[in-house]
Amino acid sequence: MALTRREQLIMILATVAVGILIADRFILTPLFENRDRARQLRQTLEAELEEAQATLDRRRILKRRWDQMQEAGLSYDIEKVDSLLFRHLEEASDESGLSLRSTQSERLEEQNTLGQIEFTVSGTGSMNAVTQFLWDIEMAEIPVRIDSMGLGGNNETGSQMKLQMKLSTIYLIEKKVEEEDAS
Repeated sequence: MALTRREQLIMILATVAVGILIADRFILTPLFENRDRARQLRQTLEAELEEAQATLDRRRILKRRWDQMQEAGLSYDIEKVDSLLFRHLEEASDESGLSLRSTQSERLEEQNTLGQIEFTVSGTGSMNAVTQFLWDIEMAEIPVRIDSMGLGGNNETGSQMKLQMKLSTIYLIEKKVEEEDAS
């Protein structure tokens, strides 16, 4: 059976169309889907890489700060930490003009790797003296935190202020070496 020219053209076009559909179904569509998955995977991996780099940068910054705190007073020696904070409080009160009435320290319950010493401080002075004293405490190189604070007038004019506060500092706890198994 001989095909006419028109039938031959239709047969060729139909074969080409079926070939294109097969190529699309088994080659092009999977190729584009794989490309999209690869693009999404790349974006996810780039985001994870940025997060990891930020973590490493943060670690470097915190390591530097940790080293500064250790140099400034974070130590395993409890008495050293206690005396450093006491000395800092005295220096801050001298510089600010705040008159310290009492300073008491108390060791709090130890946690895993850090212990805490709490200081109860009370004093009197002008508003400028109190603000300078608080600024000196906040800017201390040693690790110190203001836990609570009370401020009131010490006289009727308010020219003298009374300050009561609880501060805390931390110290390192040496890990207790457990006895090795006797095997």
